[in-house]
Amino acid sequence: ARTMKSIVTIPVPNVCMLKFSPCGVMLLAVALGTDHDHISHISTVTVCKWRDRKILYSGASTGRPVYDCSFLSGGRFGLAGDGFVHFWSPRGDAKADATSDENQAYERQVGVFGRVKSSEIMTCISSLVDIGKSDGGGDLAVTGSTGGNLCLWE
Repeated sequence: ARTMKSIVTIPVPNVCMLKFSPCGVMLLAVALGTDHDHISHISTVTVCKWRDRKILYSGASTGRPVYDCSFLSGGRFGLAGDGFVHFWSPRGDAKADATSDENQAYERQVGVFGRVKSSEIMTCISSLVDIGKSDGGGDLAVTGSTGGNLCLWE
């Protein structure tokens, strides 16, 4: 195999995770931060329209290790990691859709743990469409932990 071409340049080095949106238009990338001579756990999250080479959003995540990321419905995305789950939603009137060429504003929300200890390491996150909703949609997220817990997030 050989490199065909560079599809987009993320504003920070050390990309460690990539996920495409369900429609394949957007790309979610997580990059490990660097602190001069070594890699730190401060991650940068970037959302882009990869075919257009257009970055829609780029921002800091957390100082804890990130283990997985996933697109959710409505232009949202989530990250799971060492004792945390974070969700990003388009802020205000902004919509992260494939037709917009504007930079998107996102707001991070911290997942609130219920019965599961907040110190538990969340190793994976996945989207789950809630088909029971009356409007035919709605999105839930499921995370898995090192303790064997599968957690449902609304």
